[in-house]
Amino acid sequence: MSLIRWNPIAPTTGFDNLFDAFLTRSKDDSWQTCHYCPSVDIKETEEGFTIFAELPGLDKKDINVSVEKGVLTISGETKLDRDEEKDNYHLVERSYGKFTRRFRLGDKVDHESISAKMKNGILEISLAKTPEVKPKQIEVTVK
Repeated sequence: MSLIRWNPIAPTTGFDNLFDAFLTRSKDDSWQTCHYCPSVDIKETEEGFTIFAELPGLDKKDINVSVEKGVLTISGETKLDRDEEKDNYHLVERSYGKFTRRFRLGDKVDHESISAKMKNGILEISLAKTPEVKPKQIEVTVK
């Protein structure tokens, strides 16, 4: 462990650096990169991982799921169907727009066996685990 000299007039403190790191995340991180971002749950089992994303009101054609360079990307767009001339909205609380969620896949995920299905506004992405290389016991024979 190294000794760090404290400087009382330094422009940033360790506490400030936490906020800087949070606010400067790149778009490739698994953090949300959109105004509207669907909520997700990630479950792990012995066989693999499952990602559940809430996408109410979206059709299959509105959603794109892809894998590139070890990053799983869920993207799409929610649209507000309204006629500005005829409709008289008093309040709009639902979020609309393009969204992108990215998740880094580790070495444990078999990229060739990823599948996705949609039911009742929930996107379910199944990610199988790669077969683990089991240690092999080698018997030593005496001659």
